[in-house]
Amino acid sequence: MTIYFVGIGGAGLSPMAQLAQDCGYWVTGSDRTSSLGTQAVEARGVFVDYLQDGRYLQNLHREKRVDWVVHTAACLPDHPELEYARKAGIRVSKRDEFINHVAEVKNLKIIGIAGTHGKTTTTSMCNWVLTKLGIPHAHLVGSTLSFGPAARYQEKAEYLFIEADEFDRNFLHFHPSSSVITNIDFDHPDIYASPTDYFQAFAQYIHQNKSSVWLWQEDWLRVKPFLKSENHLALDLSNAEIQTQIQNIKLFGFHNRTNAYLAFKLLQSLYDLDPELIYATLATFPGAKRRMEQIIPGLWSDYAHHPVEVRASLQMAKETCREVVVIYQPHQNLRQHEIMALYGGYRDAFDSAYTVYWLPTYLSREDPGLEILTPQNLVAAIPTNSHIRLIESVFDLESEIARHLRAGRMVLAMGAGSIDGAIRKLARSLEAKKPLKVA
Repeated sequence: MTIYFVGIGGAGLSPMAQLAQDCGYWVTGSDRTSSLGTQAVEARGVFVDYLQDGRYLQNLHREKRVDWVVHTAACLPDHPELEYARKAGIRVSKRDEFINHVAEVKNLKIIGIAGTHGKTTTTSMCNWVLTKLGIPHAHLVGSTLSFGPAARYQEKAEYLFIEADEFDRNFLHFHPSSSVITNIDFDHPDIYASPTDYFQAFAQYIHQNKSSVWLWQEDWLRVKPFLKSENHLALDLSNAEIQTQIQNIKLFGFHNRTNAYLAFKLLQSLYDLDPELIYATLATFPGAKRRMEQIIPGLWSDYAHHPVEVRASLQMAKETCREVVVIYQPHQNLRQHEIMALYGGYRDAFDSAYTVYWLPTYLSREDPGLEILTPQNLVAAIPTNSHIRLIESVFDLESEIARHLRAGRMVLAMGAGSIDGAIRKLARSLEAKKPLKVA
């Protein structure tokens, strides 16, 4: 079977293409530009078309027959490749339909890791433990990993671990065997009309699980009014025994330790493993890319783009360095309106930072009729903002970053948009000029 992925370099489709290849499918696809995701599949011998005008897909279908076109949620209905596929009678779907197909043909039970924040890290933690212990499994992680492929299928695997993403209501296409929910904070206002709509979707996801769903009690209270089943286990963070177990997990960052505890509960329920062995293996977890990832000594990249995530990442950073400099790129103008309306802006999110360099918002999937909130608008809503400086480009900061690194400060680039690629390019420039002597 030949599978064609439109947007093959994306965080969702690049791992999916790798999983499909592991499962024995012939894989190819297209994207607009080269990226870490396209490079990952190209390294496995997959051809990627960067024109996306439909001609490559058309020629391929004539010569080889394409059985299925899987496309990213960002694809518009009039995309040339989707238009051709439909006219040619090729099956067309998003990734969730193909994931369910793989699970069915490979006889895999789906294990979902859901939640507003922490899905990638928690799924990666499960994969790390199973990989280190030599337990066959299948997984899909929405990020490149430092310790192995972002997706894998192994013979004799019983379970497929996936990020059950609430964006575009994707997670409602799955009926997992079991799940964990890392946390629930209203997000994706372009998809969900209100917090109630968002919480109802999570409640429905819980109903669709065939057995237990672990989540924290504070999140359970958010969805409790909409729950009709009892297939969930609410864990109380104030419980002394749970607190002790979390504190004993040797990872930086409170959110990392709570996510690791959920991974522990999930793995313990699925496999007959010594609890201490799971904890010891979790303690060696190296992290996922773009989740507190060190690019060069002292310079880090993180995916945080929401006040809750910003606070969590800064709390983790402060465990390792007293003075943390943040370069922040807000993500989506629509999301900024939501943050202002529901959270009163970023308020105290950056209070513990030494200095914050604030970039213009990265625009993606925007409502053209919505007023663009400027950096001045966003920063003005932060009561304590004297340590925040407005900048136009990361590349204006090269000498400033070098100065902070020489002073022994941690420099942390945050955002879900273009900031990660920019900071990596800047890091190469810094290293090329001369090695930095970090205090």
